[in-house]
Amino acid sequence: MKQTPNLMPRYLKEKLQSLSTGKVIIQEIPKDSKTFNLPDGIEISFVKDSLGKKSQVRASPNQRFIGYKLKNRFHTYEFAQLPALMNYKYYLNIDVGTELQCDVGTDFFELMKKNPNLQFGFANAPADSRTSTKTLFKNYMKFFKTDVSKRRPDPNNLMDFSVKKLRKTGQLKYSTCNFDSNFEIADLSIFRTDKYKEFFEHFDNAYGQFYEQPCVQ
Repeated sequence: MKQTPNLMPRYLKEKLQSLSTGKVIIQEIPKDSKTFNLPDGIEISFVKDSLGKKSQVRASPNQRFIGYKLKNRFHTYEFAQLPALMNYKYYLNIDVGTELQCDVGTDFFELMKKNPNLQFGFANAPADSRTSTKTLFKNYMKFFKTDVSKRRPDPNNLMDFSVKKLRKTGQLKYSTCNFDSNFEIADLSIFRTDKYKEFFEHFDNAYGQFYEQPCVQ
């Protein structure tokens, strides 16, 4: 995906099509995209300051690029709403350079179609940097504490994966384990619900995408 007016060169489109057995669709990201731009009300000075922090760069080298933060903000929500994807139920995200170390005989999409409870799959769960996620967990818990009856998590959630309880105090703490989106498969309907939109907007309004590491991936 490329943001207008940096249109994808014809030779690259032809190359992508030659590598695929299906039809390749190129979706342009409009220049006035809501999430591929800085959010309204953000303090630009804070953004510039966070881009230059050595602690941030050490934790995640890509944090020094504003384009990286814009990409993450866009991928977090607006990506699933693209017109070219509205006729699709699933997506598989593969980063450039990804290699499978063995032959895979399973059709991932068919597997998810036959098993409706399978909605999200990931290949890696690295530890996040505490330096670049200082407000992440605080804002996460704040979301569920407001209007609790409306925002009660699904009982089958994976909170135990990313949240741990301290033995001495019983306090909940971010385990730093996160789902790496560099190689993931998901049911797009998850990201098209009102609940997810509310969740995204809660984090987006906290500007964590730009002041720290992206809050929602």
